[in-house]
Amino acid sequence: MRSTLDPRVAARRHRPAAATSPGELGGATGVVVSVLGVLAGLVGIEHGVGELGQGPAPVQSVVFESWPGVAAFAPLDGEPAMSLLPTMQLSGTVSVAVGAAVAVWSALYLRRPRGGLVLIALSVVLLLVGGGFGPPLLGLVLGLATLGVGRRPPGSVARALAPLWRGALAAAVLGYLALMPGTVLLQALAGVDDADLVAAITAAAFAALGLAVVSARAQDRVAAHGAGAGAGASGGPEPPVHRALDQARTTT
Repeated sequence: MRSTLDPRVAARRHRPAAATSPGELGGATGVVVSVLGVLAGLVGIEHGVGELGQGPAPVQSVVFESWPGVAAFAPLDGEPAMSLLPTMQLSGTVSVAVGAAVAVWSALYLRRPRGGLVLIALSVVLLLVGGGFGPPLLGLVLGLATLGVGRRPPGSVARALAPLWRGALAAAVLGYLALMPGTVLLQALAGVDDADLVAAITAAAFAALGLAVVSARAQDRVAAHGAGAGAGASGGPEPPVHRALDQARTTT
């Protein structure tokens, strides 16, 4: 019995799910930005909680400590932040709200059109209302990472970096968790307050962030431009889309 299935329909049905079209946010970059964006939002909320605990006191200077006088936060210098709002209570309230918006947007809405630009805008607002310095910086880096995903064909360096994105993401998550709440718990439970340790963890976390972003974008370039195309030309396995087209033609 002859099949009347259009070859193009058959090809679409057999298209690999992991492939990403040039300029489309998805795949590895989407995962990296979503996971770390949620972390950035949660730490922004933590800053806001510290500011709420200071009550309706006026903001004495543009830069201040979110957790002043709290011994557990001594390794992080009381979690510095800045705010253009008049009171600590208002700064804390808005920081919690904007931090929650960053986390929710990163988890659920990042893949919408201009999703990365919205994340950048939220991160700037988080910086200006008391959400600390680290979370907004992280959000800005992640938002910029979403721009122009997969547009350039991958070279040999991109293909070498692409498999590293999962390990780099795991290292970045562990690094940021080691900073917060790791250093806070270490001080509270063991009395450890080591500025060099905090600096080393911070450097390692941002290095892992950089590798995660670069390797994830490399992975999406490989996916968008057909990792199998090069293999097919060099005698490797034929891409699934081509096999689907061939099968559809032989049955018509």
